[in-house]
Amino acid sequence: MAQLLSQEPISIESWPTWRVRLLGWIGDESHQTDAAWHSATDFMRSQMDGAGELPAPLVRDGFAWYLLGRALMHSKEPDRGAASERAFRRSIALDNRFARAHRNLAISLLMQPDQETPERKEEIEKEIARAKELEPTLKLVAVYAQAALERHDMPQAEQLYARAFAEEPEDSNAVGWAIAVVSNQQHAGSRAS
Repeated sequence: MAQLLSQEPISIESWPTWRVRLLGWIGDESHQTDAAWHSATDFMRSQMDGAGELPAPLVRDGFAWYLLGRALMHSKEPDRGAASERAFRRSIALDNRFARAHRNLAISLLMQPDQETPERKEEIEKEIARAKELEPTLKLVAVYAQAALERHDMPQAEQLYARAFAEEPEDSNAVGWAIAVVSNQQHAGSRAS
């Protein structure tokens, strides 16, 4: 992958080819394509202007907005939840049938302070249901675990992360599970000091 990326870096010109490759690699659990995914999200982030917009032709590409949303969601910025929400909404507006954009919109909503309002809870559940409808095999247990973690419901977060980890051991949400276990005062096991 490193050789391919050095020979053909992701750019506006090479984006159509990379777009096809990346879409073909969705669901690849081998981690052999991770470098390409990281490069694509970094590229989209580098293309975003000060107003949060992407340039033509990316502005009309729902997958490009999805990748930008991923980059923003994993950034260190304090408003990452709201910023990624805007990108995922743009992605869905351009391609309402992309399940992962719906799932990630739910996650970005969970990252925000108003996630507990009835309207937000309803929207989160709607987005998770839409993701499941569009891609029935998409693993969504960790979305609920993250919600429990965000609510500081550590017993529920621990249980849901354990279930998510059992379903998908390579899932990076194992970090969330560890946080839930260590933070769960009802957990009888030993604690990190």
